[in-house]
Amino acid sequence: MATSAELWSNYMELQRQANVSPDSFYNKSFVDRMNDAQKNIDLMVEEKNQADSKRMQAQDAYDTFDGQMRNYSSMQDEAENKFGVTTAMENYEKSKYAVAAMEQTLSSLPSTINRTSNVVMSQERRELAYNTMANKWEQNMRTKQAITDVNKEVWDNARKMSNEFAQQLYGEQESTREALSLQWSNATSEYQKSIDRWQDARMLLTELKSDYRSWQWQQASIANAYARAKAQDAFNQYILQYNKEMQSRLETYAMQQAASDYRMAQIQEQAAQRRADSYLNYQEKQKQANVAKSMSDNLGILGRYAYLYGK
Repeated sequence: MATSAELWSNYMELQRQANVSPDSFYNKSFVDRMNDAQKNIDLMVEEKNQADSKRMQAQDAYDTFDGQMRNYSSMQDEAENKFGVTTAMENYEKSKYAVAAMEQTLSSLPSTINRTSNVVMSQERRELAYNTMANKWEQNMRTKQAITDVNKEVWDNARKMSNEFAQQLYGEQESTREALSLQWSNATSEYQKSIDRWQDARMLLTELKSDYRSWQWQQASIANAYARAKAQDAFNQYILQYNKEMQSRLETYAMQQAASDYRMAQIQEQAAQRRADSYLNYQEKQKQANVAKSMSDNLGILGRYAYLYGK
């Protein structure tokens, strides 16, 4: 049977076991899931970085294009140069002025005929000369007018085509800007989605760590409660054994004390007997001494008598 000292040592060991740390408990399932969650976070970080890079590239592309956008006036100038609007207008203005000049010349033909002639012309001859010159100028004027009409049409067509081309350039520019804006918006949306996925992955890992910690604390609580119960049982056994040992010691002490008292009584009795014997021996010796002295005294008297009588 174990002694109280051994039971106390066992109790102290169980007490130490009742302070188990939660960190000492391991669950492979939790650890594997946390590792997978961390790998997913790393993947989400990479995706987020890539999405952010695309977003920044899209923004830079939009900002660069927006900074280089042309106004409609510059596009109109390009279109007019492309289709020769200025040249067509100048040709039209020249031909128009030429027609106007010919009209003015035609209206002044009678006086011109009179000034250029050195002889006095009859009315008939003046009319003939006028008609001849008028027909010639009118034919030239019709030719000039036809050229003017053509130049006017060319100018109108040039302006129309230049306007259409300028609008096309402006529309293409706006389409490109809208496309770049859409790319930037989509890239920003994808970046935000990648952030959401990254945060969800982090939240999952946080929840797993929290669940794992709760499980560790639960296991530690169960183990410590079990160890404390065992320690309490060990302490109770120690108390019982200690009380038994103390009772045994008290009984042994009582027996030893009784034996000691008995031996002391014997010793005292023996001492008293020895004193009594010693006293009796002393009395006997005193008695014998007295007898011897008495005999000695008697013999001395007789001797003195004999001595005296002998003289």
